[in-house]
Amino acid sequence: MCKNTTPPNLETWLMPIDMLKSERLIQSIDIELSRECNNFCMYCFTNAGKAVDNELSISEIKKVIREGKDIGIKQVVIVGGGEPLLYKGLEEIIDFIKNNDLEIIILTNGLLLDTKKLDYFYKNKVHIIIKLNAINDGQIHDYLVGKNGSFKKVQKVISSVLKKGYGLLNNPKVAIESIICKTNIQEISVIWRWARNNNILPIMELITPQGRASKMKDLFLSKEEANKLFFQLSEIDKNEYNYEWIPVPPIAGFFCRRNDYSCYITSCGDVFPCSGIDISIGNVRNESLLQILEDSTLIKKLRKSDEYLEGECGRCILKGKCYGCRGKAYQVYGNLFAEDPLCWFKGKNRASLERIVREIS
Repeated sequence: MCKNTTPPNLETWLMPIDMLKSERLIQSIDIELSRECNNFCMYCFTNAGKAVDNELSISEIKKVIREGKDIGIKQVVIVGGGEPLLYKGLEEIIDFIKNNDLEIIILTNGLLLDTKKLDYFYKNKVHIIIKLNAINDGQIHDYLVGKNGSFKKVQKVISSVLKKGYGLLNNPKVAIESIICKTNIQEISVIWRWARNNNILPIMELITPQGRASKMKDLFLSKEEANKLFFQLSEIDKNEYNYEWIPVPPIAGFFCRRNDYSCYITSCGDVFPCSGIDISIGNVRNESLLQILEDSTLIKKLRKSDEYLEGECGRCILKGKCYGCRGKAYQVYGNLFAEDPLCWFKGKNRASLERIVREIS
């Protein structure tokens, strides 16, 4: 039997791994258009719902994207800090991104993705990430997103997306994002298999304790529960799909390295290192994106985070490939470079990590 391969993942979805490891200051930007949202997700990291005061104008958003291209970005990720499909200038922003020869990914809850919008997205090669938190029990999804009937609508949208040809070779890509919590833990492996079987990238992420989610402690998995689930998913991939990966938090299937090549821009122009690290390093209304990134000591340290990691992360054999979740370290300890509070490969468990690394190597 052939050696198992590394699965597709969000980090290398549109960009080769050698590009992510380059010395360029930035390769991708995550940007909010507005905090307005038609769901009220319990796990929301931004506390989205209503648009906030003084959000960026269309011209200001274009300016940021243009500045990003000037310093080397290859893609723009329109994030779900609110619901992007509610934004009235969305098509103008997409046209601008495509006219600048940049890849585009949109995160959406799917509720407004009708035939007209889907045709437009497909024609413009907009890659889509749709939020889905259950597949067998629709009430779980509806409960987590705070809207009855949401699951049935999302089901129909995903069916339309697949019929359109998303996920097939040379066509735009599609992913499913699920936030892992106690409420939907039994659904995750089902969604995982279904996604793999339908050319959909599964993105399964543990909750970061910020925004609205910080008040929903009952949703959080214990370290032991998360460990068991991640190992279950890795075994499914190994035995059924010929994929092999090391089960570490915060996202199943790959090491999160967004601090190496990206930044997060809020709807009011504040620049964060990533969505999980809500520390502003500047505002695009006051300085250029290049200035903000070049002048930020924090960005420089995060780009070389392996040199600053503390505790178990600082001693881990995966250092250089994995740095855990810097957002969770910050939210829990107030220290960006502390060990990942949820990582299970600590103490006596480090021996099992060494065994897994040897087996995969």
